[in-house]
Amino acid sequence: MKNMCAERRNFLKLLLSAGPQTSVGLASLAAMSNIAAQTSSDTKFLVCLYMRGGNDQSNFLVPTTSSAYNAYASARAGISLSTSQVLPLSPNNYSGPALGMHPDMPFLQTLFNSGGAALIANVGNLVGPITKTQWNAGQAQTTVPAQLFSHNDQESQWASLSPLAQGKTGWLGRTADLISDSFNSSSPVSMNIALGRKSFILGGSSIFPYQITETGGVPLLAPRYSNTAATTLNNFYLQTQNNLLERQISSVFKRSTDAYTSLNTAISSVTVSNTFPSTPLGRQLNGVAKVMGGAANLGKRRMVFYVDIEGFDFHDDLVNRQAKCLKEVNDAIAAFHTYLTNSGNLAKTVVFAASDFGRALQTNGKGSDHGWGSHYFAFGGPVIGKKIYGQFPTVALNGPEDAGQGRLIPTTSFDEYATTLATWMGVSTTNLPLVAPNIGNFNNPNLGFLRA
Repeated sequence: MKNMCAERRNFLKLLLSAGPQTSVGLASLAAMSNIAAQTSSDTKFLVCLYMRGGNDQSNFLVPTTSSAYNAYASARAGISLSTSQVLPLSPNNYSGPALGMHPDMPFLQTLFNSGGAALIANVGNLVGPITKTQWNAGQAQTTVPAQLFSHNDQESQWASLSPLAQGKTGWLGRTADLISDSFNSSSPVSMNIALGRKSFILGGSSIFPYQITETGGVPLLAPRYSNTAATTLNNFYLQTQNNLLERQISSVFKRSTDAYTSLNTAISSVTVSNTFPSTPLGRQLNGVAKVMGGAANLGKRRMVFYVDIEGFDFHDDLVNRQAKCLKEVNDAIAAFHTYLTNSGNLAKTVVFAASDFGRALQTNGKGSDHGWGSHYFAFGGPVIGKKIYGQFPTVALNGPEDAGQGRLIPTTSFDEYATTLATWMGVSTTNLPLVAPNIGNFNNPNLGFLRA
């Protein structure tokens, strides 16, 4: 009985992950939007790379100018990097301190310095802009996101762009709701594909993420015990049902089966010519490459992918653990960039990074505790690189952005980051509040790091 219950739960999870692709809710707004139907060559792929746990921004980008470095190092006794370790950056039109990138990100450093990647500074969850004076005055002065410094809450808020209450849909899901009908033909395969751990960032009102592995779709009824049992169950779920619940289950099962068949057929002849690292993130990006290769077979001119990497909660052994995590990121994105270049998809693709939050500048002795604002990167053909977007903070305890212990008060909101990406994908300016409900509270709905 226990095994049967477990199988039933797994089956229902798979049904939900495939999700119906009907046109209701926000999708109906697509017909009213100002998005113009474009040619079949107008294909765009967006890849969200999520670093779970809260990447440490202070060792990711290190100020190397003497006075700025001394303030950084004095706050990070035992966990600071030396100026000789970090990789020098040469940003254009930048007036802040000289910067170096973490030594385990040599590919990203080279890509940035050559103009192929951008850095977005001090980004975080916000309700509206906030100063240190307002922060110190508390809620009477300004409203801040609920449950700051909490992993689950801050990840959820980034996914939903709902900083005060639990969101029901994700902003990439709402983006897909608005544009999918304008750019994609009807297909049982969702526009939004998840290869990492499940996140509702991809879920909209009508568009639901399709969870796959690096090899493609997963059959709902894999023959775990026998081919005969799987065939029998398959036939049962596909037959006409009289009961309302049974009909709904049968309908969802059929859509899920169709999605599996459609995706795996579309990618069956796709060959990825270069080798990816045999790491969790490397395998996920290899899977993204395969689906991108089959996008035309699926009738997709817009697709969104979600990949992630665990291990960024650096309360202890920060130096060694971050080095390991960032090396995995560096090597995986290097392989993916090679694929994009070789396949001709570089001009069509934007990869952008995110995390729960940043970390405190102040050391706890061996690591760093939960913070707020952090630094992220984006790369791809449309990225206007070799620039730092947003305001690079003062990396010092008691600095103008210090909320305590060197936790950075963000100066760029996740809303602004998200709407920049949504605009590039095809969401009209008038519909941006449907993607990011609080975007009207901020000055920069387009941060400018992407070409149209």
